[in-house]
Amino acid sequence: MELDENKKGDFSNKELKEIEKLIIKYKKQLLEQLEKFYNGKKIKSIKI
Repeated sequence: MELDENKKGDFSNKELKEIEKLIIKYKKQLLEQLEKFYNGKKIKSIKI
């Protein structure tokens, strides 16, 4: 899926940078949870 970089919703640039940092930090866990979701398995929240 391609993202439209012009669309930022209601997030400020500062908030977007923080979200990006969290995604990078928790990338492995997020991908594992996404794979479980696609396979119909239960997923857990990731505590930060």
